[in-house]
Amino acid sequence: MAFSSLMMVVLFVHCAALSVAQKHASAKPEGSAYERHDRIPILLNKVGPYSNPHETYRYLHLPFCNGQTGTYEEHKDLSLSLQQVFAGDRMTTSNYEVTFRDDVQWRVLCTRTLSVDDVKLFRKAVEEEYYFEMYMDGLPMWGFVGDFHDDFVWHRETKAHHYVFTHLKFDIAYTVDSNEKSYIVGVNISTDPDVRTDLHTGSVEIDFTYSVNWHESSVAFSERMQAYNDVHFLPGQIRIHWLSVVNSCVLVVLLVSFLTILLVNVVRSDLLRGIGADDLQVSEGWSLCNIDMRLTGVSHIFIYL
Repeated sequence: MAFSSLMMVVLFVHCAALSVAQKHASAKPEGSAYERHDRIPILLNKVGPYSNPHETYRYLHLPFCNGQTGTYEEHKDLSLSLQQVFAGDRMTTSNYEVTFRDDVQWRVLCTRTLSVDDVKLFRKAVEEEYYFEMYMDGLPMWGFVGDFHDDFVWHRETKAHHYVFTHLKFDIAYTVDSNEKSYIVGVNISTDPDVRTDLHTGSVEIDFTYSVNWHESSVAFSERMQAYNDVHFLPGQIRIHWLSVVNSCVLVVLLVSFLTILLVNVVRSDLLRGIGADDLQVSEGWSLCNIDMRLTGVSHIFIYL
């Protein structure tokens, strides 16, 4: 009975893995040549505050679209390399339907009603200037989650507005080589400031939409990463708070000094207790220094200076 149950579990897992593999079978490896109408998968990676790129979270940490069926089960986490793990990547499949050289004027990804807790997450992300990162054909894309406006004089919460961008524009460049093969050489994502939703304190219903625009480029496929080497979306250098560094160094020096003084006093007290207080005689200056050291089984040794 136990063996049959185990076989049923194994068969179920195998079927689930096979269905996932068939779903993504049309996706080609990164950097492949594409034919017209080939499916181009978009991978969701991570979100985090722009001022601190090392603080990252899973893209679905924020309440974006959770699949066409309303559950997160449609999103599958991908296996990552060690370098991607150290970089904080969290690759996940998405429901964006993008096909090679097929423009999309306007398409609804999902319609979602945000709860009070969801609104709080988005408002916090907007205040801290969260950015998001996606990937298409191995090329990264970045954008901001939303925009924040408040009363610049008194910074009153009642006058603040937390906007979340609900429409994404995908601009994709492709090239055709001498062998008539087409490759993706550039991707860019932008948010429309005119299409946004003001997040108030209650629940909000949001339509997440997107559009796709394809255009041919003269950039060679071998040079497609050059643009990412020249321009960086994330800050290249982290601002160092020198005052905090100096305060930390001073605190370390003081702690080490106090511990040293304490250790010296303890060692000196142990030495005095070991040789006896009456055996140590030191007068002022260099006129007299008489130390009487007594050891068991050894004659007295006198040192006169």
